[in-house]
Amino acid sequence: MFETIAVGYRATVFALSGVFEFTRQGFEKSSRLFTPGALDSAATASKTILVTGANSGLGRAAAEMFAARGASVHLLCRDETRGVAARDEIAARTNNPEKIFLHLVDVSSVKSIKQFADNWAKTGKQIDVLVNNAGILPATRSETPEGLESTFATNSLGSYALTTLLLQFLKISADARVISVSSGGAFNKKLDISDINYTVQPASTFDGALVYAQTKRQQIEMTEYWAKQYPEIRFYSMHPGWADTPGVQSSIPGFYNAMKDRLRTSEQGADTIVWAAISKEAMSLRNGAFLFDRKEVAQHVVFGGTKASVGDIEKLVKICDEYLKSL
Repeated sequence: MFETIAVGYRATVFALSGVFEFTRQGFEKSSRLFTPGALDSAATASKTILVTGANSGLGRAAAEMFAARGASVHLLCRDETRGVAARDEIAARTNNPEKIFLHLVDVSSVKSIKQFADNWAKTGKQIDVLVNNAGILPATRSETPEGLESTFATNSLGSYALTTLLLQFLKISADARVISVSSGGAFNKKLDISDINYTVQPASTFDGALVYAQTKRQQIEMTEYWAKQYPEIRFYSMHPGWADTPGVQSSIPGFYNAMKDRLRTSEQGADTIVWAAISKEAMSLRNGAFLFDRKEVAQHVVFGGTKASVGDIEKLVKICDEYLKSL
């Protein structure tokens, strides 16, 4: 009973906040306070940046913004046709064809991530920025070929596996940063690892939006964990606001149709990703911070009951680590 009331309260606060802050108008208001030229650094041209889910939406927009500033951008995409199209379009639009690379990686598969990491290890190249952006929001429960619930496997375990396996290359960089793209939906969920693959409850009760929100909460908690474990690397999670992306259009069409005239562009949604990844300003923030519109914000709704215990966070990491080792 209490949990139902708490979730309802958090959802109400989230929705009211979103109307004023998360929309395009909210970004336009926030951007008036942005430091001019904060994204324009000559050092960006020397950076190696990896972006998952880079063929569309926020990942595509962020990749192009990095490429336009001369960075070597590696697009990690599952679909070859869409990945090739994104690579070629970004290269043409930014006049940076020799520094845009495509890697076919399925971040819902630990095996695929391990293969990519092994191939990267052969190059020995440092990584300056990793953007964990790929995510899904399916309406019904499904499993990956590795036997895991697809939302958890993609959004949470995929981010954990990729970050963990690439740590050695991030540590080479003098300015390494890992940005995880979360969601305001995380405000509605407390970390819950009691049924991480959603096998206990009947499939008919599966709520894709709430499961997605749970994985976004998991990403935030993992970001805090990594920041404490690896202080030499900067870790941030961020909320992009309500952006008009193909994922939003296909996954939550009701919300999209109701809000489409007020949604942020993909570029506006990706702005804080890029700012956190390359700006000098971001270095002054607390390591592990949760960001929205170029500033740290609270990751919990006041009185919402979403704060996790240290024990639960450690259990989440242990679960992910066991999957990483066994798959």
